Amino acid sequence: MDYWADRNELHRNPADGTGTPDSPGTLLPGSPDFAAKVLASSLNGIYIYDINRGQNIFVNSRYTDLTGYTSEDIRSMNPAQFLSLFHPEDRKKITAHLQKVVRSDSHTHEIEYRFKTKDGRWIWCLSRDSVFARAKDGSALQYIGTFLDITDTKNLEQALHKKERRYRELVENANSAILQWKPDGTITFFNNYARTFFGYSTEEILGKHVNILVPEEESTGSDLSGLAEDIVAHPEKYIHNINENIRRDGRRVWMAWANKPVFDDQGRLVGILAVGNDITMLKQTEKTLKESEERFAAVLKNSIDAIYRRNLKTDQYDYISPAIFSILGFSPDEMKSMPKEVIFQRLHPEDRKAVENEIEKVKTGGSTLLEYRFKTKSGQYTWVADTIHVLTDPDGVPHYRDGIIRDISEQKRSEFKLKQMNLSLEGLVAERTRELEKRTGQLLWLTLELSQAEEKEQQRIAQILHDDLQQVLVSAKLQLEIVENEKDPFLIQKGIRKSLEMLVESLNKTRDLSHDLSPPALTRSGLTDALRWLSGRMRKDYGLEICLDLKTEIRPQSATIERLLYRTARELLFNVVKHAREKKAWLELRYENNGFFIIVADKGSGFDTRVNDADTMGFGLMSIKERAYSLGGSFQIRSEPEKGTLATIFIPDKNPDDTDSAPTPEHSEHPTTL
Repeated sequence: MDYWADRNELHRNPADGTGTPDSPGTLLPGSPDFAAKVLASSLNGIYIYDINRGQNIFVNSRYTDLTGYTSEDIRSMNPAQFLSLFHPEDRKKITAHLQKVVRSDSHTHEIEYRFKTKDGRWIWCLSRDSVFARAKDGSALQYIGTFLDITDTKNLEQALHKKERRYRELVENANSAILQWKPDGTITFFNNYARTFFGYSTEEILGKHVNILVPEEESTGSDLSGLAEDIVAHPEKYIHNINENIRRDGRRVWMAWANKPVFDDQGRLVGILAVGNDITMLKQTEKTLKESEERFAAVLKNSIDAIYRRNLKTDQYDYISPAIFSILGFSPDEMKSMPKEVIFQRLHPEDRKAVENEIEKVKTGGSTLLEYRFKTKSGQYTWVADTIHVLTDPDGVPHYRDGIIRDISEQKRSEFKLKQMNLSLEGLVAERTRELEKRTGQLLWLTLELSQAEEKEQQRIAQILHDDLQQVLVSAKLQLEIVENEKDPFLIQKGIRKSLEMLVESLNKTRDLSHDLSPPALTRSGLTDALRWLSGRMRKDYGLEICLDLKTEIRPQSATIERLLYRTARELLFNVVKHAREKKAWLELRYENNGFFIIVADKGSGFDTRVNDADTMGFGLMSIKERAYSLGGSFQIRSEPEKGTLATIFIPDKNPDDTDSAPTPEHSEHPTTL
């Protein structure tokens, strides 16, 4: 049957091909002209699809306008060609759609798909299909459909989806915390940065109250318990807001928030969109800067130096610190208002030219140090040190002269005193030089005396051995030789006895000589026993009565010091025997100030201590004095003619190899005369 031959054919019964325009099988109401006008004026493409033929058997003019295919184009296609006009990705979906249509009686079914136009474009179509004709057994023969070209709508949807996807990616990957919450505080969106920054997963944070991110009280003391409610009530007050937040691990952070209220079509608030940036480091920097400024201000306030800046372009002081008052007596404001000529006139006349020359040297930039006298408010001149530095602008033009003024009056006074002390020191150096020369002479004399003393001691020992000990031994030898030739037993016994007496006498002389050189008591028992032995020996040999006062049993750490103390006591007692013309002396030993004192006194003839040491002291006393000094000790003699002598030696109790000098103690307990 040719459906394209006559439009009236549309009024035939599609089931059997019979009928007339007025027959009951007519499906379109009214006359053929009415149906033609409806089909021609429709904005939708209309088609009738024959299931057996596998193609459209009718299309209206709008269908042709939308797809480009005419009735003839459609008639020339076989089912496979017609099927190829549908996008391959949509064909499976179309097959399922047709099965739904043919199984329904009167329901209309929609489907979106892509259709290839005659010029090769793919357009998106929205079709609504329903069964148009059935066979007597009820199976569907044809269905009728309408479709719209929704390509522009689909393109808009895709563009919108793409834009939304890009926006969501931007929001998710933004380097800011982005969240949205309802008026009741429920969090509905939390981007990736916010999750990472605050430490919550999506499941943990969505649906929670926004207060989970806000501490009840800020570290500054501000109350944040009602912050979320206040933002909802007054969003205009919180368009930009800075407050402290809290992370999941309890750490606090400072955030700068941009809050935007979200409204629905009726103007009702449905949420708050918040974008936050971490400014913790900035807040810490601000805090550090504030503390630094406060410290700097405190330093300026409490500094003893005055700091100033003079603007060279305006020729005025921009700043002078308060310390200027304590230095010059003028307040900062008084100095600022003081004309430059007046300031210059207050310089000491002797310093003006030097100050002027130094400032001229650095007028284009650089630093210098000035020292000058300035007349204070009280009218007195005070010395100041002025360290100045000239700064230039980017064009190299001098802009500021910065300076630090310090009161150096005390320093100048100290310099004057130091100069006087230097002069005095030069005198002392000259005096010490003379003393050194004197001591050098004494050491030379002492060296000579030492050499002579050694020679005398050797001669004394040789004389004792030759004139005394040797004579006794020779006599004993002669006596034994006589006995050797004697026959009389009585005379032999007498000779032997006499020889033994001589040998015993020799032994005694040898022992006395040995004891003089090194008393056994000193080595065996120590200093105190040796002094007791010495006292007895002096009484026996010279008739000198010694009053001993031994106040310590402590032995010196060094045998050298012990021998020196013993020899000192012996030398001083021998001086009493030789020079004092006195038969009584006092000997004291005591331990004080970490050292030993030996004190020997007599009431004999005495001598004048104002005479040169080399004249009043023999070699023995001079050597004792020098040895005492070398060990960090002291040696003093107090004497007057016919009023006796008091000699005191102090030796620190230490190893002589220790080069540290011990302080010499004062000895004033004994009278200078006896």
